[in-house]
Amino acid sequence: MKKIKKVVALLSIVSLLIATAFSASAVEANASYDPETNHATVLHNENQVIPVAGTTQLSQDEYKRTWASLTDNAGTAAEIQATCELFISSIYASRRDSDYNCTTFTVQSIRNEQVDSTIAYIESQNQYQREIADICDFKIISDSIEFENFSGVLTGNTCTAEIGVHYCYEMEGAFEDTFYLNCVYYLTLEKINGNWGIVTAKTSMPNEQADGFVYDSFDAHAAALAVVGDHDFSTMEKPANTNNTATTTATYQTTSYSSTAAVNYAKQYYNKTNSLFGASSSNCQNFASQCVWAGLLSGCGASGTSTTAFPAVSTAWTGTNSTNVWCRNQYTTYYGDKYWLNWGWDNVNGFLKIIWLSDHTISGPQGYYWLGLAKACVGDVIIWDTAGTRSVDSGTYDHAMVVTRTTGTVGSRGVSNFCIAANSSSTTSAYMPLAQYCSYSASCFATAHITGGYYYI
Repeated sequence: MKKIKKVVALLSIVSLLIATAFSASAVEANASYDPETNHATVLHNENQVIPVAGTTQLSQDEYKRTWASLTDNAGTAAEIQATCELFISSIYASRRDSDYNCTTFTVQSIRNEQVDSTIAYIESQNQYQREIADICDFKIISDSIEFENFSGVLTGNTCTAEIGVHYCYEMEGAFEDTFYLNCVYYLTLEKINGNWGIVTAKTSMPNEQADGFVYDSFDAHAAALAVVGDHDFSTMEKPANTNNTATTTATYQTTSYSSTAAVNYAKQYYNKTNSLFGASSSNCQNFASQCVWAGLLSGCGASGTSTTAFPAVSTAWTGTNSTNVWCRNQYTTYYGDKYWLNWGWDNVNGFLKIIWLSDHTISGPQGYYWLGLAKACVGDVIIWDTAGTRSVDSGTYDHAMVVTRTTGTVGSRGVSNFCIAANSSSTTSAYMPLAQYCSYSASCFATAHITGGYYYI
């Protein structure tokens, strides 16, 4: 009896909120819709319409009942948004509990057809997240989900829509903390048998934005085992120093690196811009360089008020044809048309090249370039190459992240042992588990291990 009352009460709340949630402009747009003319109608609403706080607040059956009730209680625009919200909420519920199934809300499910490849990918991703949680001893003990900025274009019985998602979850196990995920869902819908259903679904998550990404189902269990088990112990030795510019004949000394300062900087700026440096459209390495810069500041005795003073290495110090230019918006001409190597501060490949060549004979950050993640530590920069080629000189690395927390033992770490902060394909906290951020194995990664600096003090 309590269960029935809960469902009835929920449906009443849904009816009330959907009836009142849409802005005047959205209601007017909906009122002007005429299926006979097949004209496109623009929909927009900044607010959430389904009162689902935690994704497992409803059972799978209650999700279905709520969706079914929409045809009787909502206008077209509100019904479409509510369908999107229920579908997305059920995705995150499914990542916690296999009793949930987001395909319930798809047109293909209504027609008893095979789901679209984008939905098949989401299903595999849901299973992958459950597998990772089991293997790595993660457990989501509570969560909440919020939606904003729904928009759509309605044409006849089809609609293309997008909606912002803020997902917060608390974990226990290997990493005990509260985490955040912010992204945008891009969906297409179709009306069939009186209900709007999902046809395709994509997101702004980083792996989906990678060049060559293909939506399809995959073996989630095998992928989880590969990510956790692949530590990629191979390393890369430093090449001979090819710097063609003599170091200034001043007194240099090795300076310290504070991984704590680097992580504190990441915590402060992972979700906002430091006006001193500004931001680029592809900002991942700019952010990572800033974190390394912050970690080197105290060792240099620097004030941190200039982008060109140490620990940055500007062309005013090295000249324009040196391998160690590491300064925001500055580049070397040393590598010619290999532009990715010329931009040491702003390009992941250029930064790796600086670390690769560092040997305490030229100023700048010092460290080691290793393939894989086995020896990565807090304060290091890790970089992925989605194709797995991992060639600095060919410019195949795609994305940089800063390590903010680790588990396990140095020398045997893998993807499941790291939390990271990143820009561009942004993390939603300064401590996002790498295994939840992406599904790449360690054989796609390299490590820039930062040991200190070498500066004229």
